[in-house]
Amino acid sequence: AARPPASPPTSPSKARGGGHSGVELRPYVPDFTKAFEWICVHTGGRAVIDAIESNLALPPHYLEPSRLSLWKYGNVSSASIWYELDLVAEHGNTCGEHRPDG
Repeated sequence: AARPPASPPTSPSKARGGGHSGVELRPYVPDFTKAFEWICVHTGGRAVIDAIESNLALPPHYLEPSRLSLWKYGNVSSASIWYELDLVAEHGNTCGEHRPDG
């Protein structure tokens, strides 16, 4: 007997919802602003910082230490975290005032 054709794979977002309703579920993104004043990320470039800000729904000033570090020192790989922490310690909530768009 002939086998019926295989059904297409279920997308991950539908699979999380049980796949029965056909409703697409949006990924959960916690509100990081309730726990942190700043977030320091690897300064792989402006596009990386912008993508993190967008995907985590952060206000622009949350990643200002990363932007200022990128502006002052360039992409210094994982060492950027130490520069960012130093900038936060030095400037506090005025971090970024030294940058043209800060």
